[in-house]
Amino acid sequence: MVGGTRRQLLVALGVVVVGGGLAGCSTRASGTGAPVAAAATGPTARVVSPEAVSVRGGTVVEVQGSGLGAITTVRVGGTSVDVTSASAGRVVFVAPASVDFASGATPAALLHGSSAVTTTPIPYAAVDGVDRQLQYLLRYWRDYNPAYQRLGSTDCVDFASQSLLARGWSQQGSWTHAEQVAQSGGAWISSTLFRDFMTAHPELGTALTDDERAKVRLGDIVQFDWDGSGDRDHTGVVTRITTDGDRIRISFAGHTTDSDYRDVDEAITKDHPGGTAFYWSLD
Repeated sequence: MVGGTRRQLLVALGVVVVGGGLAGCSTRASGTGAPVAAAATGPTARVVSPEAVSVRGGTVVEVQGSGLGAITTVRVGGTSVDVTSASAGRVVFVAPASVDFASGATPAALLHGSSAVTTTPIPYAAVDGVDRQLQYLLRYWRDYNPAYQRLGSTDCVDFASQSLLARGWSQQGSWTHAEQVAQSGGAWISSTLFRDFMTAHPELGTALTDDERAKVRLGDIVQFDWDGSGDRDHTGVVTRITTDGDRIRISFAGHTTDSDYRDVDEAITKDHPGGTAFYWSLD
């Protein structure tokens, strides 16, 4: 092959020809033997703290790295949150809840505008009893826990009570479970008797009306009077709190009507028109 043709072929293959020799394969600067400096890699995220982020959200997270000053938003599992502060070396934001309160590393994209600048995993974990309660609810709302006998078609308080054990509550008084669930204490299986138990134990929680939604938190108890009779006809546990304009919307998990995120407003207007919701803000 003639020299000119060989030169053309090498250029076509992406090999740079310098002075009749080959270039592009060397990692050292010509004539010095020194390594060529690597090209800048752009913003990086190296350290996330704390080491465990609550699955229900609300944890203040700090990401350390370089070139982070332009970050405006963080997107975690499809949910975007604004950063509370950003500098070249750190970004701070409040983590949203993980998807269905799942533990594990969840990718977070650090955004400038709508463009992802860099990514880092967020270490979600169940850090307390409320997190464990919520994980229990999302695991067993549809696939009932085989360790517990089902209370027929009225299993709502039984399921809520199971979640309170996962939260760390201890059985006492009329709130006790029996292997034959129908023989359990009244507060374990009756919504009305659970209300009476909570009323007798103010150290466990505070009663709230539906007008006090701003005080409701994830893991709190929601109860319903469907017909205005003064008793309690259904019980669930709060699993989502969002805002819709000026309206706070609350969703809950429960059995009987098996649900993970059933909307309170739909329950008292569409499903049971004229119904009323009540809450127990748990301590």
